[in-house]
Amino acid sequence: MRIPLAVLFILISASFAAAHGEEVEASSRLFGLEPLNVIYIASLLIFAVTLIALAFPSHLNDWEKKIAFLVIALSTVFATVYVVADTAYLNLASESKGPVHWHADMKITICGEVQSLPSPSSWLDNKVGTNVLHHHNEGAEQLREGLYRIHVEGVVKKLHDVELAKFFEAIGGYLAEDSVGIPTAHGGIKAWTNGELCPDGHAGTLKVFVNGEPNDEFGEYVIAPYSTVPPGDFIELVFD
Repeated sequence: MRIPLAVLFILISASFAAAHGEEVEASSRLFGLEPLNVIYIASLLIFAVTLIALAFPSHLNDWEKKIAFLVIALSTVFATVYVVADTAYLNLASESKGPVHWHADMKITICGEVQSLPSPSSWLDNKVGTNVLHHHNEGAEQLREGLYRIHVEGVVKKLHDVELAKFFEAIGGYLAEDSVGIPTAHGGIKAWTNGELCPDGHAGTLKVFVNGEPNDEFGEYVIAPYSTVPPGDFIELVFD
């Protein structure tokens, strides 16, 4: 009876189809595959072979048992080796040369009013932004002062990926030389553009200060590589 082998072939095909259906950054991953996809394929194959062996114990002949053993062994070895090799490749190819944990404090003031950012939407994910670039809304005292701590965590492939504008994109807003958009708790964006009038009737202009000094890089600024603040940056965005 060839049912076990046919079922195994179908599951293997489905596993690879599922993996290729995922979007991956081929330029930043070894062979263009995310490690989680490789682990997913290996786990599915091992589960499938084990399930077949338990469901059809009397229908597997000797060579089918050998194939089942090879699938389990090779899946385990390949997934392990790939994850290790991909991690080493990513670290060596990244501009940060490995994982980092940088911080900077940020304060946004619009027409004299300190602005707030959305809080994490779920206790399961206590951050706003991406894994690499985000904030946590941590620190009651900081929040009272309108301070938000920017986190850069993990491997930074390109410094361009952690510019100040990228942080705003990650949390759902935007930052340009002449305008800023801040995400709201309800999914919208509050935006201000140079020349727009403040409530006092004066036209506002966007300015960026880093550690008290004017900075003309605006969204292209990359925070200093420090884990504590100070010496890490204190960034102020002021529209006034």
